[in-house]
Amino acid sequence: MVELIIPETVKTEANKHFQAVFPNEGCGFLLGNKQQALEFCPVKNIKNSPVAYRMDPAEQIQVLLDAEERDLQVLAIIHSHPHGPLALSKTDILEAAWHDLTYIIVSLRDKNQPDWGGWFVTKTKHEEISIIF
Repeated sequence: MVELIIPETVKTEANKHFQAVFPNEGCGFLLGNKQQALEFCPVKNIKNSPVAYRMDPAEQIQVLLDAEERDLQVLAIIHSHPHGPLALSKTDILEAAWHDLTYIIVSLRDKNQPDWGGWFVTKTKHEEISIIF
């Protein structure tokens, strides 16, 4: 994937979630078809941490089952960096459980103006992608 199209409504919904769970990291999925995100699905961060996340397994499975039932694809795993940079951290790369998937980081350094970045992650590398809003 070279680019991901995210409608403003999806971006706004995700930003609201990340701002609501601040100062902890928020996490979830972007679901859609091909390269077009159609919705943000938040998942509880069971680490309750400002520097790490782990998706609640039960919620994660429910989102995946619902997506399959509605014929939607997981386009990206998304999480926030409440105080961190707009970059994949070493932990993000080491703990990337899903490969050949896009990972989106939303930096809340400026809580009122979240900054978005995306990377396509494989087992051996990660490449920045374009996000089109």
